Amino acid sequence: MSLHRLVYISMASGLGPTPAELRALLAQSVRHNPAAGITGMLLYAHGGYMQLLEGEGAAVEGLFARIRRDPRHSRVTTLLHGPTEARSFPQWAMAFRRLDEEGAAAAALPPPLAAFCLEGFDEARLRARPGAALELLRLYSRSNGLMAA
Repeated sequence: MSLHRLVYISMASGLGPTPAELRALLAQSVRHNPAAGITGMLLYAHGGYMQLLEGEGAAVEGLFARIRRDPRHSRVTTLLHGPTEARSFPQWAMAFRRLDEEGAAAAALPPPLAAFCLEGFDEARLRARPGAALELLRLYSRSNGLMAA
């Protein structure tokens, strides 16, 4: 088995999801990801998604193809994609943080990372430094307020 990691950002279509829709999206991921061997983390802030998917290459590619076709997403941008030695989030079918409800969450970031997500996820900055996305995901995975299953 070849382990792969994919990190992408996208914008929510329309007005964006309600809190109930975000909870339903997380529940759907938790139901379906274990059977596909997928683990990962999803961040949501100000109409933008950042997600890390990890698992066998074909499973990650299949899920990402469905995400790209999902009408809830627009401007899907791949930041990192390729083989990896180990999972970053092996314990979670999908972890989740909603940053725009946390007030000072982005302000509490180390200054070099704060610029990437103060008002959603800055596509231009993240494309220029895609490793920052992985840093953000890892940082938020260690803090309070994480919903995971």
